[in-house]
Amino acid sequence: MSTQERYSKLGPLLIEEKIHLAVHACNFFSPLNYHKMCSENGLTPDTTTRPLSVLNFLDHLTNNLNYDDAHKRSYRINQLLESLQSSGALTAMGQSNFIIAPQSYYFLKELSEIEKRGILWLAPALGPIYLKYAYQDVTIHITGTTSNGDMHAGTGILIDENRILTCAHVINDMEIDKTQLIQNTPREVLTTHVHPSIDVGVIVLRNGAATPMKSIAFREPEITGRVHTLGYPRIPLSREPALIMQSGEVVSEEIITIHNEKVFLYSAIARPGNSGGPIISEGGHIVGIVAQDLLNKESMDAPFYAGVPTSLIQEALNDLNINIQLPIEKYE
Repeated sequence: MSTQERYSKLGPLLIEEKIHLAVHACNFFSPLNYHKMCSENGLTPDTTTRPLSVLNFLDHLTNNLNYDDAHKRSYRINQLLESLQSSGALTAMGQSNFIIAPQSYYFLKELSEIEKRGILWLAPALGPIYLKYAYQDVTIHITGTTSNGDMHAGTGILIDENRILTCAHVINDMEIDKTQLIQNTPREVLTTHVHPSIDVGVIVLRNGAATPMKSIAFREPEITGRVHTLGYPRIPLSREPALIMQSGEVVSEEIITIHNEKVFLYSAIARPGNSGGPIISEGGHIVGIVAQDLLNKESMDAPFYAGVPTSLIQEALNDLNINIQLPIEKYE
């Protein structure tokens, strides 16, 4: 007894597919490309620019981008377009007669100078999976040994070809291995810089071929803002380190500790090994780096998790006088 083959392909899109389709959707629905898209898809352009439909986009994917399954994957593609709309990347401009996905769109989003460097601005539409995908190659596992000879580790962020931003205590609490694995390539550590009072440090590598993220951007943490941490905490019984993502929200934009340290608080769990790793907003901006947990060891209270905010990181880098200016998003 044979089973009739299903026409639609309902499986979720891979993150690479989502990125590919999202970029092409923004290009397709841009009013600036209206006449070009009409010409490429055999449509008769109006005398004035008109929004194109989801059906037009599916035909475009099939006829011009060799995406043969576009119509069979219309359900998932339409979900992606709706996410682009809800994040503000696409603007709904009425409906067509295509029952499955009747919407028509314009791409009207204006990009800042930093956003133009890449596609990190798609993060609100593509979600946390995309953030991990985008940041995984620049989130660095920093290894070393303690004074007792025990293996130790922390996390850092590759901010240019030869420098890693991390916490001062990551560098101070262990002897950094002379060779670090950066994007699957061994790189020799040239020197380190540690701020004396702010928990910020920088590891400098000898010249090599590491690739930083072009559109990486920093911002200040915002109260109740959704955030995600990335890092390499110790994992019991694991054979090798793994990049771990935890989610939470900013619960306080600033407190002063009894040690006179200015930090912000967030609810995503951070474990030993997370220190120095990025704390990333839903919009894709780094709002700080993981610093420490604030825990009263004599009580059973759940810990708070503290991060060094962007403004304090830049202050520390200025004090170190090592010519690092963070790309802070000011929407210019």
